[in-house]
Amino acid sequence: MAIKAPLKRPRPAIGEDGEHITFCRICEPCCGLKAQVADGRITKISPDRDNPHSLGHVCVKGTSFQDIVHDPDRVLKPLRRTGAPGEFEEVSWDDALEDISDRLAAIIREDGPDAVAAYLGNPTFFGISGALSYGQMFDHFGIWKTFGSATQDASPRFMANYIIYGSSFRLPLPDLPRCDFLLMVGANMLVSHGSGVSAPKLREDLDAIAARGRIVVIDPRRTETAARYEHIPVRPDTDAWLLGAMLNIIFDRGLVDQTLLNDRTLGWEKLRDAVRDLTPELAETYSGVPAGRIVELATAFAQTKRGVAYGRVGTCRGSHSSLVNMFICALNIVTGKFAQEGGWAFGDSPLAMTPPPAFEVHQTRFGPQTRIGNHMPMSFLVDDIVTDGPGQTKALIIAAGNIALSAPGGAALDEALEKLSLFVSTDFYVNETNRFADYILPGTTFMEREDVPFTALSYMVRPAIQYTAAVLPPQGESRDDHVICNLLAAALHERLTRDPGLSGYAGEQAPAFDPIAAIDAMLGMGGVTVKAENEENVPLSIDLLLDYPHGIAVAENLACTNSWSKLLHEDGKLHLWHDLLDPEIDRLNATMPPKPNELRLFGRRDIRSINSWMHNSQRLIRSQKPELLMHQGDAQARGLSSGDLVSVRSDYGEMQVNVSISDDIVAGSVCYPHGWGHKGGWRNANSGGGANVNLLAPLEAVEKISATSFLDGIPVTVALAKAGIKQGTGDPLEQ
Repeated sequence: MAIKAPLKRPRPAIGEDGEHITFCRICEPCCGLKAQVADGRITKISPDRDNPHSLGHVCVKGTSFQDIVHDPDRVLKPLRRTGAPGEFEEVSWDDALEDISDRLAAIIREDGPDAVAAYLGNPTFFGISGALSYGQMFDHFGIWKTFGSATQDASPRFMANYIIYGSSFRLPLPDLPRCDFLLMVGANMLVSHGSGVSAPKLREDLDAIAARGRIVVIDPRRTETAARYEHIPVRPDTDAWLLGAMLNIIFDRGLVDQTLLNDRTLGWEKLRDAVRDLTPELAETYSGVPAGRIVELATAFAQTKRGVAYGRVGTCRGSHSSLVNMFICALNIVTGKFAQEGGWAFGDSPLAMTPPPAFEVHQTRFGPQTRIGNHMPMSFLVDDIVTDGPGQTKALIIAAGNIALSAPGGAALDEALEKLSLFVSTDFYVNETNRFADYILPGTTFMEREDVPFTALSYMVRPAIQYTAAVLPPQGESRDDHVICNLLAAALHERLTRDPGLSGYAGEQAPAFDPIAAIDAMLGMGGVTVKAENEENVPLSIDLLLDYPHGIAVAENLACTNSWSKLLHEDGKLHLWHDLLDPEIDRLNATMPPKPNELRLFGRRDIRSINSWMHNSQRLIRSQKPELLMHQGDAQARGLSSGDLVSVRSDYGEMQVNVSISDDIVAGSVCYPHGWGHKGGWRNANSGGGANVNLLAPLEAVEKISATSFLDGIPVTVALAKAGIKQGTGDPLEQ
């Protein structure tokens, strides 16, 4: 498609007063923004209506981001711990890096790189500085114990991708602009704005689908999306039976694309046999969805040519999540919707990148351990820190992560962090996790660095690309992630090469990563061109993007039929089964239905929240209510009313929170958002109330195939809290 003439009007330099064109990097949509700067501060953020990708959309998180940039609680100088958790003093960068590299080198000399672990949090993934630099540094020094937020909300999907398409990082997405039937499982698109899909104008896309066809939302809660379209309420953590029953009906009634199955897939017979016993009647027993409705849904979906099934976080946090994600993909494939317009297809990133398989069974000191998407499961980390012996983790590097509120483990995690010989965090804040750190290094926000929407390029339903310069220079003494990595890598490399016994590093250069140069090279190798006004094909490059600050639309829609060429199995086929799934089916068949009067816990999110790291913005948290949602019937049976302080107990832990009675959730369940119960160095967040819901999640309870923690479907009891207990984790009220 042709691009407009370059924008030639003068634009302000970094930090100068005026209007700066940029884009958001909070999550996948990467919405276009305009940031107004005056006297070195961002005074207003508004949508960029000339951005060809987001078309003027932005959510309240993006327009509030100046609260994070200019937060008085933000860490702007390196901090060194001086005493108890949360007690720090400011130090120079030179002093911090010298001590960190000395201690880290000593650990590697004595125990090898197996003694070092790293965790990458959500904010590192949506820009190039953090997404690429940490991995390069860790690879150089042989640090393989990497962990990430995906093990709490994405690994089962990565597992399904590996099995079916040949790589964990081959991520299909729904072709929303041309879809007539969208089946949505465990996703709330109007709040998440996609997640694994970059389509900022989602409300318009979804309304258009509903106008010409049908949108069905399968969820335990009548979410904002479910309320707008068609809702099928389902009990938490029972999607596997429901989706398996749909596949059963589709196979049994011959509603499959048999030519595709025969010619372009492997393992479809094993899939068919695996779901043979998952009847609609059995699925009703587990899920609560009437058998007749399951039959109607399966039939209607199979008979719609331009349809797609899509699932996200709600499909990745339960006890059978890998099967659930396999079944979602299988619904699209067996009905002939893969690589079809309006169906299931791969994105069209202009970058030259072939993703690795990104799955292995790694031999650890505790035995074989699943590693998906280059990340170890969080369930492994605590034991590896506290258990003495060769290979024990003694040093931990965390980039923009708050595992105390995002991962299971509770008090065990706190105790493990205190046992580390070295704990380094890069972050904006002193949070619930890094209050245990030896050093906190101040990172930049996305407003302070140049960028390209690196991750989002593979998820865009309308492919586009944009370059942005930094709006402001780094605030205080904050530094970009790649700068921190380069400095630390150089210092560590120099210390390790002093030791002749560590010849693996001798003669090598320490990694020095330049993110923009790397992206420019990948654009060049990608060979994608766009048409200029004179109809000449112009190759994409950073230089070209400099003339188009709003971004460039690469194509009007996904090139769906090209998806066959992007499969990474050597045989070029879709693999619909793997031996790894056999025990998962056995485990599913052995699982008992929910008990009468049993309550199952599941999570939710608010449009003004992104995990825990934006809770210090007063304008975002002031209207959020971290309350436990409970169905009216369940509340009456327990003598509870809205506003009551209740004790929520699992076999693993307890929290005290206020309850809110709601008919928006399915009976037999309770719902609570994660990321609350703050006690860090962020004052607004600390006053936000709520409790850490992951105190209820057992660290050792993981799905065997993906090693993902169980965070949804946890059996709990709910009762009126004892007098004298304050909301939170059970601490007595102050007198």
